[in-house]
Amino acid sequence: MKKILFLIQAIIIVNSYFGQTALSQYIFQGHQKDSIKDYRGAIADFTRAIDLAPDDAGLYFKRAMAKYSLEDFAGSILDFNKAIELKPNDEYYNERGRSKHQLNDFNGAITDFTKAIELDYKSKNYYYNRGLSKQELKDYNSAIIDYTKAIELDPNEGDYFDDRGDSKYELKDYKGAIDDLNEAIKLNPNNGDYYNHRGIAKNELKDHKGAVEEYKKAIKLNPKEDDYYNNRGVSKYDLKDYKSAISDYTKAIELDPNESITYYNRGNAKYELKDYYGAIKDHTKAIELDSTDADYFYERGNAKDELENYKGAIDDYTQAIQLNANDAQYFNNRGLSKYNLNDFANSILDYTKAIDLHSTDENFYYNRGLAKQELKEYAEAISDFTRAIELNPYDGDFYYNRGNAKDESNNKRGACLDWEKARVLGNKDVKSIYKGYCNNQ
Repeated sequence: MKKILFLIQAIIIVNSYFGQTALSQYIFQGHQKDSIKDYRGAIADFTRAIDLAPDDAGLYFKRAMAKYSLEDFAGSILDFNKAIELKPNDEYYNERGRSKHQLNDFNGAITDFTKAIELDYKSKNYYYNRGLSKQELKDYNSAIIDYTKAIELDPNEGDYFDDRGDSKYELKDYKGAIDDLNEAIKLNPNNGDYYNHRGIAKNELKDHKGAVEEYKKAIKLNPKEDDYYNNRGVSKYDLKDYKSAISDYTKAIELDPNESITYYNRGNAKYELKDYYGAIKDHTKAIELDSTDADYFYERGNAKDELENYKGAIDDYTQAIQLNANDAQYFNNRGLSKYNLNDFANSILDYTKAIDLHSTDENFYYNRGLAKQELKEYAEAISDFTRAIELNPYDGDFYYNRGNAKDESNNKRGACLDWEKARVLGNKDVKSIYKGYCNNQ
């Protein structure tokens, strides 16, 4: 009997030994495969290890990290859940928060980062990660607080300053953003993104030349980054250097031919150079890549209007309005195309909608006044011209056309007073009328 018990104990010891040896081997293999980015192989080995030690939280964590590397964020969360269930600690919460962030569950991520901070309030990464999720939720002020805390814990990390600068930028604190980017660049002068971001902030401050210089530095560090060329093109466009802007947009397209905004931007530059066919071609490509952006249709409509393809322009403006019915300019420009087709009644409807959306733009009243004048609704036309003048008393065209409407209403004296004002403001059409008509009044 004693021999039998001894044999059983020996078998148990041997099995335990081989089990532990196998467990260690699987863990070792998993680490090795993870180090060479064979994440699927690592997951297989960690899974075998879990079969042998199903209550080891660390094994679930290791497998979760390998899944994260494969962008299997949902799968990684399941493993993080199990690890936290077995042995909750700050690192597990932090990593689960990162997975939730990748799945756009920013509120869930913030909850996990907050729990990690409660367990270890001195970890800079936890504050930084929470700041990133808050920034995605557009809670920029709160994000800045977290980035600032991360900076207090480690003032030598450039990304902390860069991302705090991004939040300041979103709050339109462009100077504050530049201050942060200055610090980021001091810490890492070889990061092209920092110069790119500083260029974007300078462009918002109308320092277009300064922005171009920033983009040059970024491009020198990373000449394969299409965004840098696109952004430099935007600043050159703002400087009215349209040909050079087109060169930058073209380079950006060569690097990434699937970015709709670059075609759109190049189309706008071609429009400014009166290359309307080229503009339409680029805007059409932008629409092919992204048919949900109202501005793409709007700008193509503008190019068609310049080519007197008014029906085509109206179609594009209508599509823009369907995508965004809150932009007054879309209605105004559609009204202009209808006016050019002598569809005065419907142009008035569009101008009226534009005024409803933005009641302080003098051009909307002026345009509606012109259409009413064509319909011989002179009293209403005069009213619109008067409102345009109230909003901008320095445009000679407004006085000239109000004078015309007054003249048609047999108010000769009123007409001449308006024409005189138009003449003083530089309207050229009024000279012959005024000399031949008003001098006799």
